[in-house]
Order: sequence, then C-alpha cells, then structure tokens
Amino acid sequence: MRDAAGPARARLPVRLHAVVRRAADRPPGSRAGVPSAAARGVRRRGAPHAPPPRVRPSGPGAVPSSGERRVPASTEAASLGPRPRGRHRSRPRDRAARIGRHRARASARGALARRVDRARARRGRSERVSRAVVLAAPAKVNLTLEVLARRPDGYRELASVFATVDVRDRVRVAPSRVLDVRVSPDVGAAVEDELATRAVRALAQALGRPAAAHVRVAKRIPVAAGLGGGSSDAGAVLRGLARIWRLDGVDLCAVGAGIGSDVPFFASGAAFALVTGRGERIEPLPSPQASLWVALVRIRARVATAAVFARYRGSRAAAHDSAALSEAFRNGGATPEVVRAHLVNDLLDIAEDVAPAIRDARALAERAGVPLALSGSGPSLFAVADDRADAIRIARRLRRAGLDARPRRLGFTP
Repeated sequence: MRDAAGPARARLPVRLHAVVRRAADRPPGSRAGVPSAAARGVRRRGAPHAPPPRVRPSGPGAVPSSGERRVPASTEAASLGPRPRGRHRSRPRDRAARIGRHRARASARGALARRVDRARARRGRSERVSRAVVLAAPAKVNLTLEVLARRPDGYRELASVFATVDVRDRVRVAPSRVLDVRVSPDVGAAVEDELATRAVRALAQALGRPAAAHVRVAKRIPVAAGLGGGSSDAGAVLRGLARIWRLDGVDLCAVGAGIGSDVPFFASGAAFALVTGRGERIEPLPSPQASLWVALVRIRARVATAAVFARYRGSRAAAHDSAALSEAFRNGGATPEVVRAHLVNDLLDIAEDVAPAIRDARALAERAGVPLALSGSGPSLFAVADDRADAIRIARRLRRAGLDARPRRLGFTP
C-alpha cells in the first residue's frame, strides 16, 4: 500500500515496524553515523503518524544552566527529594555528633595515653636527641715501639709510630641528665671500669660540670689484643663530648693522658703520629701518597699491657727507628720497604713469654715465608704488604698456614 500524504511508504500492520536502511537513502556527501530520531522514523507504538519531535529553540535558556537536568527525572525519583553526594553514613561518628554538638577538643591531661598528639610527642623526642653524634673508633698498630728509660713517676718513656687500621668500633654520644654507658657485646668489665666511662668523668671533672652523658659502644675490635680498642673508644667519647658540649680550646689529649697511654693519640684524630713521653705528646704525621696495607693476624688470647711492662727490664738510650720512620713520613718517603726496614717492638720477647701463642703464630708464618711484627703488647701481629693485592695474597697464605689473617688498610681517619 502507498501513503498518499507523503512519499512512497509501505503501510504495515500494527506492531510491525519497517526496517530502516540508512545507507540507501543517505544523500551524497553526508557523514556516516547514527541518524537522528527524525531520520530514523522512530514513532511511538500505536501512533505511526505522530508529528516529529519538537526541536529546542535557540536563544536564551537553550543551554542548560549548572545543576539543571537535561533529561527530566522520573516521578519516583522526584518524590524522594534531593540527596547529598557521598557515601551514605548510617549513624554519627561519636556521641557529640548524635546530640547535635561539636566534638570537644581532647584534654591535654593524659593525652598520650589516649593516643592524642602522638606525632607532637615524637617530634619533641627527636628534638631532644638531635644533638647525638656517632663516631668511628678505629684500631691501631705500632709500626715502632721503643722503650726508653724509666721516668720519675714510675712510667717508661716511650717512642712509637702509631697508625690507625680500618677495623673500628661504633660510638654514639648524646646529651643526658645522668651517666649512662653501655658496651655491646659485653666484654666482661664493670661499667665503672670501662675507659669510655672514665673518659666522661675525666672531661667533666676538667670542666667542672656534672658527668652526665649517654654513651653506646658497639665493639668490633678484639679486647686486650694490642690494637687499642678500649683507648680508641675513650678517645671517640672525648671527641663526641667536645661536639655536643660545644667545647672550644679544650686540650683533649691532655685529658686523655690521665685515662691511658694510648688515649691521647685517639683523641687527636690523627691517622699517623709519632707518640712520645708516656703517650701524652702527639705529633701528627702526614699520610703517604700511596695507601699502606697490612695483613692483620688475630691471636685468640688476651694479654694485659701492665703484665708485659712489669716484666720488661731493658732500656734504650735513643729511639732511632721511631725517629727515622717519622722523618720518612714527613718527607713523603714512607714506602712499604722503608716501613718494613724500621719495624721494631721492644716488648716482643716478653709478650711471647706471657702468651706463647704469639711465638707459635710467628713460627707458622715464618714457615710460610711471611715475617710478622707485634702490635703494642700483643697478641695481634701484622705483616706490611706492598699494596692491597699483596695484602690479600699474604693473608691467603697465612690462612692456609692456619692463622686468622685479613687484609687491612692503614691510615683510617676517624
């Protein structure tokens, strides 16, 4: 059938709709896409000849304002009324909100117990300990150790060239209202007998102030091994206290001399030094251009320095090797060959009698072709290498001989 009122169009029974062929009736040059409702010929069911939909006029009000709905809401939605955005909350968060009052500010009393202002408390604690300092306390070896005449005060006059080693303890010093010193692992000495404790007391007494400080020492240097571990800790404590107490012009070496013979060297912070007197006179020496390396041998024994000095009966008229080696450091000629030529330790024979393990270790090293020198009063031994690679080779050779040897660099600056 044809519709006389319009273009040729098939009339179909009710509930049957014509198939729209979009490409067939598209004018030339038109774009492909979804046709409008008028072009599609979509009509309401039961009204096949309904007029085309009304077009919104242009002009004022044509563009919807902010918040205006372009599609009208349904009757059911309109009956509910406006709703706020966000997640629905079933009930107020606290009692004050339920009864319509603002939540009161928490009381300052007991606030920490209620976990209030915890961040402020942490910030206060960090400010209180912000002046803490952490220092390295290196070990040492004696490249020379010459014992001279006895002094009027009963001590021996010494001359020794000291060199720090890159084996070190870790010392932390912080302000405190009390004296709190702890050493870990426990070395078996009472806290009052620790050189770190004596360092705090000695410096406080020299300044006329209370002996109060927080000190923690993490040990890595073997105890009573001739490497100056306890003295190095005391020197680090003195340097740390000088920083947190803001001291200027205080002679830390003089304070350290009252604690122990090796403490002034560590308090000075020097990498190499000529030490004379009872240990209180320190002359820092320049480091050589090329790093000095040793193979450090640890002996599983403890030697008391006082016991070795008590048995020593010799006496030198002059310290020739210490003077020659220190001069080589000053002139930049402290090569491994020069250092090996001046290695001397007057306490070696007595130390071997006190600790026979020293003699046994030196004999094993001699069979391996490595001569070993004694550090301090022992029992630690070392061999001077040409360089790092040579130190690794020597240490490997000594380990094959059954000794605990490791390559170490000299001249560590704390």
